[in-house]
Amino acid sequence: METIEEKLEPIARCCIPYSAVGAAFMFWVGMMLTKQPFYLLGMEDVESCKNNAFGAMWTFIVTFGLSVGFLVYESSAQQRRANTGFDSVEYHQILPPGMSDYQPNVHVSHHGQDSDDEFDSTLELSNFGAPDSPDDGDDDEIEVRELI
Repeated sequence: METIEEKLEPIARCCIPYSAVGAAFMFWVGMMLTKQPFYLLGMEDVESCKNNAFGAMWTFIVTFGLSVGFLVYESSAQQRRANTGFDSVEYHQILPPGMSDYQPNVHVSHHGQDSDDEFDSTLELSNFGAPDSPDDGDDDEIEVRELI
């Protein structure tokens, strides 16, 4: 499944050149309306057109900045994920402290197998490395009966 960052990256890459050219063009139009409005015929309110051209220029500049900022942030985030791995505390920001690195020690042993393929299993769980739970050396045992 594609993440939102993966969907936004091609959009940001498209917006960078588009907004750079748009900002340059709107700057040119604004300067033409400021210095030589007589070359652009059909403008009834030159001051309003000039303000609109410079407003559009700033919109293109903001779009350019957001696109570059997104690509820089996403590039550094990808490097952080590659360096720290997916199981790090930094990656799992929604989990409480200690939950992302908790790994129970699980041991399954099979005791004798009956002739009709029915067997008993003992599942031993120990909480080595669990935060806020002292290891008293007494492992819990769960008896499991399974049919294969």
